[in-house]
Amino acid sequence: MVLGVSHATAPVEVRERLHIPEESIPQFLNDLKARGLAEGVVLSTCNRTEIYVNSQSQEEATRIIGDELTQKLGIAGDWAEKYSYSLSSTGAYRHLFLVASGLDSMVVGEPQILGQVKDAFRIASTSEATGALFEKIFNRAFQARNAFELRQG
Repeated sequence: MVLGVSHATAPVEVRERLHIPEESIPQFLNDLKARGLAEGVVLSTCNRTEIYVNSQSQEEATRIIGDELTQKLGIAGDWAEKYSYSLSSTGAYRHLFLVASGLDSMVVGEPQILGQVKDAFRIASTSEATGALFEKIFNRAFQARNAFELRQG
C-alpha cells in the first residue's frame, strides 16, 4: 500500500510539514519495521511525500504510518483526512508506475522523479527495509519509465 500527499492533494505548506529529510529516512523505515511492517520505501520530495509499505492490513499500516509521522514530525490534527491518499494492491502498484514514469508529476513526463524514486528505493534497500516483493515491484516501475521514454523518443 501507499499513503501519501502530493501537489494534487495538499497545499505547499502541508507538503513542507510532511517532508521527511533524507538523513531521517533510514530511522523512519527501521521504526516502521519494528512496528511490524514487512517492507517500506519513503519518497519525500518538494511535491510529494509517499510511504510505500508491505502490510497485510491497510488500516493497520495507515495507523502505524500516521502515528510515526505525528511522532517524528510533530504534526497533529486531521491532515490525513483532508490531504492524504491511501491506495492498496493494484491501486498502489499503478500509482507507483505513474509516479516513476512522470505521469503523476506537475509537469507530465519530467525526468527528475525517476531519479528520486530510485534514490528512495536505494535508501530503503541500504536500510534493509525492502525484500523480494518491493525489489520486483520497484524494478518493474523503473522499467515502465524506460518504456515511456522510448515511446516518447
